[in-house]
Amino acid sequence: MSQGQLAIAINSLDSKVDLLITKVEQLTLRLEVLEQAIERPRVAAPSEPAVSAAGSKSSQYDGLAEQIPPLPGWVLDLCVSLQDCSLTKRERAERAWESGTWARFVLEGQIGVPRPSKPIELPNKIYVVLRAPGYSCPLFCESAATYRAVVREFKGTLSHGFPSRTEARIYCGAAGFTWPEQAFRWTPNQ
Repeated sequence: MSQGQLAIAINSLDSKVDLLITKVEQLTLRLEVLEQAIERPRVAAPSEPAVSAAGSKSSQYDGLAEQIPPLPGWVLDLCVSLQDCSLTKRERAERAWESGTWARFVLEGQIGVPRPSKPIELPNKIYVVLRAPGYSCPLFCESAATYRAVVREFKGTLSHGFPSRTEARIYCGAAGFTWPEQAFRWTPNQ
């Protein structure tokens, strides 16, 4: 085998190993989400939110906030790659995990809209779409233009933007989805 053929074979093998690693990470993610669901059975949310002592309907959100599970091991493993900013690595991971959990509550019909995520001073670079009319979700976009083409006016959509792919993966996993293998590519025909 020539050196060129060997290089091609090694590149092919590297690609297959990367794909295998991604698949194992996805399976690990699904397993942890399922284990969390088994460990913490959900209580069905009442059809009418309870009124708190202060007279607001926020008690439904407060009750759901108590159901947000702690960060699983795979999230802690991923968050080491994040950089500190106004939020620490762990706080960034918690922000993504909580946002994904709120998205899951929406998808389960427990609430109509997710609670807003904590502010962060970093710009969004990766956008995760969990629900959008006419699209197979989840999907992620690597540009704001592609993201806007998918969500249009945000009607019937559920999505979130993040400064990093790591945070986007955490969000996707917390919502109960496997991370898509490739970024969504928008074309004008869609």
